[in-house]
Amino acid sequence: MSSILPFSSGRSASRVSLAIGGLLPTRAEAIFGAVQAWILSGFGWLYLLAAGIFLGSVLLLAAGRYGDLRLSPRTRGGTPGRRCNGPRPRLRSMQIESASV
Repeated sequence: MSSILPFSSGRSASRVSLAIGGLLPTRAEAIFGAVQAWILSGFGWLYLLAAGIFLGSVLLLAAGRYGDLRLSPRTRGGTPGRRCNGPRPRLRSMQIESASV
């Protein structure tokens, strides 16, 4: 029993387009330009609608109560993963070295 990969046709299409672009760059420009013009003439309204919905939802989320939601823990000094739970501990080795010098 063979399993069908859900994105295998996408991989094939990307390999074909890379092969066309690599082997025939001037012909690929004409082909991809025609495909892009066809997509924009047929589905330009869908692109504008999707972009408008995305932008509107981001603005609504930012202006609403979720605009202050912290997406990562607070850090001190830009160090990732270091939480701000009180004073920063001092390193004893640095204190000893500075006192002996």
